Amino acid sequence: MNQLKRPENGYQSRIRANVIRLFYWNGAWGAATALMVFGPKFLWNKTPVFTLLGVGLDVAVGVGMILANKNYLAELDTT
Repeated sequence: MNQLKRPENGYQSRIRANVIRLFYWNGAWGAATALMVFGPKFLWNKTPVFTLLGVGLDVAVGVGMILANKNYLAELDTT
């Protein structure tokens, strides 16, 4: 039996959008962390400039992920 999906209201669509945004930020942070950890050994042979750029990228993406989590939790509080 094929059940019809109910149309989403504004709250549900905002939560869905925040979950997708949070998914992308977490993925970007995981990729930036992997680049920071494995980059010096496998990609740029421990060059300090690239290592510092990798650390800076990881910190910047980490801040973005924290803000995405904050926005997600704030959206859950609104009803």
